[in-house]
Amino acid sequence: MWYKTLIPFGFDYSKIGTPEYVNEYYKALEVIKTEYFINKLSPRQIYEKYNCQEYGNIDNIRNILKSEKLETRDISESLYYAIKTGAYENIHPFPFKKEYHTSWNGKRFLLRSSYETDYAKFLDKQHIDYEVEFFRIKYFNT
Repeated sequence: MWYKTLIPFGFDYSKIGTPEYVNEYYKALEVIKTEYFINKLSPRQIYEKYNCQEYGNIDNIRNILKSEKLETRDISESLYYAIKTGAYENIHPFPFKKEYHTSWNGKRFLLRSSYETDYAKFLDKQHIDYEVEFFRIKYFNT
């Protein structure tokens, strides 16, 4: 039942079948919108803050926002807020190897993996001139 998702946000499901249920819906929607757009919480953070476990899953919160044709955050914006609020932990079970490498002809590069290091050493043995990340593309959110 769709309305169960809204119960933690103040939705009085006893109003279903009465004209007042619309007001209940918008009251709960305002709580979700405030948490998402004003307080910048993610659907997961909202889900946890309001103890929604017994009322549905995290996707229900996303679906409510989308059903109202509200523009939700894209991945880069979501990651930005996760980092800003401390909700993001960059824990990688296999951290990448980073090291500075000087090529056979004296160029210095930051290599970001053991594969890059191995390939750079192969090119150095062959005395092949090469560049690493010499062309950068600036990414931005339109």
